[in-house]
Order: sequence, then C-alpha cells, then structure tokens
Amino acid sequence: MFSPAFDGTVAAILAVLAVVFFMGKGNRVTELFEGSNKTRNKKKRTPEQELKYQRVIALFLIILAVLECIMALQPGRVVAVILMAAAVLDICLFAYLTRKIDGE
Repeated sequence: MFSPAFDGTVAAILAVLAVVFFMGKGNRVTELFEGSNKTRNKKKRTPEQELKYQRVIALFLIILAVLECIMALQPGRVVAVILMAAAVLDICLFAYLTRKIDGE
C-alpha cells in the first residue's frame, strides 16, 4: 500500500540483510535486536546451531524481500491480502524452524 519506490527500497534492504546472514556475519545484527538487558538469560548456541539459526533468518528475509518485490510490481488490495497471508505463513515457518534448531 506504500509507493513502489518504498517497497523496492525495503526489498533491497531485506536482500542485503539476507546476504549478510547467509554469509554467517549476522551476529552484530542479532545482538542489536536482543537488547542490552544483561540480566536476561541468553541461550548459548554452538557455532553450528548459530550458523543454522542465521541461515533460517536469511531464508525468512529472502521470502519477505520477494513478497516486497511482488508488492512493488503488482500494487492492489487483493494482492496485498494474499501477500499478508504469505507473510504470516513465513513467520510461522520461521518460528517452527527456530524451535527445531533450539530443540536439537
């Protein structure tokens, strides 16, 4: 529902972040979102789990970037509703895969 230029910019940002996470260099980004609360118990992951976790985040971001590109190229209410449903499914997939990694 935003302008195609805005949707394209968001898609480009998501794509760059996805590349960063696929390369395994997303530790700093995840630390930004975890916050500075030192009393919170942070889960310790092995390096293999951390790499899998970053790859799941990259997959999540790529799907969102593709949805944003579609939104930029095909504006409309029906398309927006379909893409929102796809985004919700993407969030569910992300939650499932991250729980699977933490449960290993």
